[in-house]
Amino acid sequence: MAHNVTDRNQQIRNLGRLDYSMSAKYFDDSIRQLFIESYAGDNWPGGVDKLAGKVKRYSKLLSARRNPREY
Repeated sequence: MAHNVTDRNQQIRNLGRLDYSMSAKYFDDSIRQLFIESYAGDNWPGGVDKLAGKVKRYSKLLSARRNPREY
């Protein structure tokens, strides 16, 4: 993840990477949604739901690229 990013698309990619790295064992969907709402605050253009959708899409894109080994 990059630091001090002002570009909205880069912020979405960063959040998508973070969402992808959060283990489902410890973080359920409600906690992930709360994190996105806290990050966006009241000033995200288009609203929190639009941001959450974009973050989930990027996270799924990363998931499709990765093929974790089964042990």
